[in-house]
Amino acid sequence: MNNSSSLSLSQLYNFKKLAETQHMTRAAKELYITQPTLSLSIKALEHELGVPLFFRDGRQIRLTKHGRDFYADVAGVLGDLDRSIAAVRAQGTVGSGSLSIGTIPTIQHDFLPELLQQFWQEYGYDVKMGFTVEFSLPLIRSLKAQEFDLIFASKAEGEPNLCFVPMLTKRLILVVHEESPFAERDSVSLAELRGVPFASYAPDTPLGLEAKRLFEGCGIEPAIVYDDEFMLTSVVVANRAMPGVMLDTFAIERFDGVKKIALADVPDAFHYIYLAYDKRIYRSQVVESFVETARRFSSIAQGDPPGALAVPA
Repeated sequence: MNNSSSLSLSQLYNFKKLAETQHMTRAAKELYITQPTLSLSIKALEHELGVPLFFRDGRQIRLTKHGRDFYADVAGVLGDLDRSIAAVRAQGTVGSGSLSIGTIPTIQHDFLPELLQQFWQEYGYDVKMGFTVEFSLPLIRSLKAQEFDLIFASKAEGEPNLCFVPMLTKRLILVVHEESPFAERDSVSLAELRGVPFASYAPDTPLGLEAKRLFEGCGIEPAIVYDDEFMLTSVVVANRAMPGVMLDTFAIERFDGVKKIALADVPDAFHYIYLAYDKRIYRSQVVESFVETARRFSSIAQGDPPGALAVPA
């Protein structure tokens, strides 16, 4: 007898169906195979096991003692396998699937809740969603480690296996304390910050790299750097003479005594935020449905980000 590892699932399913119908023609029809194919499959299985599984009793096909014992085990194993397959398959369907999403804090206040509402209106509330809030680079690392199905983040350079779909833009502004000399202005140019200590993003992030390139073109450099608008606005509040150059996000609204001023020489669509997924990974029905909803929901998703300030792929 050969090792049982050489048995195939099709042989086991064929055996199970014949054992339940005890009729060769009917079993072959329900299995969508020919009767000779089923007969050869059963003979090969008996050869592999080294024992008879069926015998003919007149026109009936009946299980031998070995066949009855084997059926009890096979029915249990295949039943568990079918249930496992159904459960895993359900995870990828819109009706009962799940999504693991990572997101930067920037879109929690407006864009993401509105997108989710659109998705729920289209597909209902059956999809289980898990969310993790982080900065862009940790999110990208986790996406590549298959810890998320999708992320919303800045676009990082040197990631050929990731697809970045543009979702929305954020403008870069000057944030000052109401006691700052700039507080009476409606707009300020970056050139006016030459010689003025200001706070902005650390250059080791995708957003920080965009800002660094912009500042270098204007001959300026921040004196203090942080990764997010909350910390940058804290610096503006703590040091009332120091302005901050940052994205216009809801974090700024949490502080009293500050004013947002337009940057005259910076386009409104300065920074793009993307929906990203790993192109190497098969995307389930629920993932594809969410991506398509996001594309339709976003006013810019159908085109590529214009302008030299977008981070290149």
